[in-house]
Amino acid sequence: MIKIEIKILNLILILIKFNIYKLKTKLDKEKNQCIRQKTGAQNIAKEIKQYQKKWLQHAQRMYTDYQNKHYNINQKDEGT
Repeated sequence: MIKIEIKILNLILILIKFNIYKLKTKLDKEKNQCIRQKTGAQNIAKEIKQYQKKWLQHAQRMYTDYQNKHYNINQKDEGT
């Protein structure tokens, strides 16, 4: 078990020496906001809110269209 750990550590040291593997510290980590800015992604909570808002607007439009359609049909029936 110890031999395997030593081999792994030696391999990591070799990789570090040749700049293939870099140890990350807390200071090296990027914040989520920085990554979102680089990729152009938004916060998932904002995306969900936008989707919900869009769906609500759609539902309201459908309701008014439904009312107008049925109201106009009933008016035509009463006039004949």
